[in-house]
Amino acid sequence: MKKCILFACLLAFIGCSTPEPQRAEKPAFKGMELYSWKPAGKDWHFSLLPGTNRIKSPMEKTDSKDTVVGIANLNARRARMAKGEQVFWRSLSGELPPEMVEELKDFCTKHDITLTTI
Repeated sequence: MKKCILFACLLAFIGCSTPEPQRAEKPAFKGMELYSWKPAGKDWHFSLLPGTNRIKSPMEKTDSKDTVVGIANLNARRARMAKGEQVFWRSLSGELPPEMVEELKDFCTKHDITLTTI
């Protein structure tokens, strides 16, 4: 009887735990570019794009297919980055609230990602 209860608890624990997201095997060749902006009356928007040697157009930076809304959604996406990834963050709104900067830096440190604000 005790074995059945223990087995049931183990199955419940396994079913409730969420697996770690699959991380990329290696960092992007030229790092990643993170853009942020805050539309009036809405939550922060973020776009995370592969680094390049060219300047991206405003349309590329804010294209909805590459946009996530809110820090939690951004962190879920960044958790899949390779260890040692480099991220260069630029605000399109001209502001980077200190509390948001600290939260994102803490997340990056925990996940072995280098975050540079531009």
